Amino acid sequence: MLAGLRDRTLLAGLLLGLAVATKQWAVIAVIPTLLAASQRRIALLLVAGAVGGLLTLPSYVVRPATFVAVHKEAAIAGGPVGPANVWMPFSSPRSEEARDVTAPGFAYEIPTWLSGLTHPAIVLAGIPLGLLFWRRRRTLKREDALGLLALLFLIRCIADPWNNDYYHAPFLLALLSWEALARDGWPRLTVFAGAALATTFPATLVTMSQMSAEPLRYCLGYLVWALPLTAWLALSLFAPARAAAISAAVRSRLPG
Repeated sequence: MLAGLRDRTLLAGLLLGLAVATKQWAVIAVIPTLLAASQRRIALLLVAGAVGGLLTLPSYVVRPATFVAVHKEAAIAGGPVGPANVWMPFSSPRSEEARDVTAPGFAYEIPTWLSGLTHPAIVLAGIPLGLLFWRRRRTLKREDALGLLALLFLIRCIADPWNNDYYHAPFLLALLSWEALARDGWPRLTVFAGAALATTFPATLVTMSQMSAEPLRYCLGYLVWALPLTAWLALSLFAPARAAAISAAVRSRLPG
């Protein structure tokens, strides 16, 4: 993203290709990276595709069945669900037999049809949000593509049935970069998100079984700040005047 913003097209494509080849979730960054670049977007995409393909092809050639199975598993989530996401309210308890077979730390599950839609929906969310960004590009700065990336990575977390604390690392880095390069003042949203994550996922929490033992606590504790923050990021990005008006109204009611 930063290389694209600095018009280093080939480097941006190289890094994007390395990212996608290393971890499939990096595909979320494809649309924001193209929006961050001001020129040669096709070249950027071709380089990323070539690098990602060259690094991925050997695995497919050596063991094609395993390659397909691994990527299918990443694309389609299983039934088990953790507490810290929007799907927990739609879950039901898992049997002891099911927990013995797979994911013993997850005490709840969602319907298979719903579980299979979650990961594709997360990735596809970048298309309408990217189009909206493109339509509003005259009122947005190129650096605001980092805000889009932060929003997409946060959506990934709240909509992932297996949401873990470390899933938020790309979100925090994108949010910090956006606040540092495109926003005024200190990175207050990043500080708030970091503090909220430290509260939701304390250092004493080391297993998913601990979370599953108190699902309501962790579900509400997470959604009570993650959903409003998602809405605020979208408002700040696509309706900054309204977000500024709300901020001013809130500040006027604070003491001092």
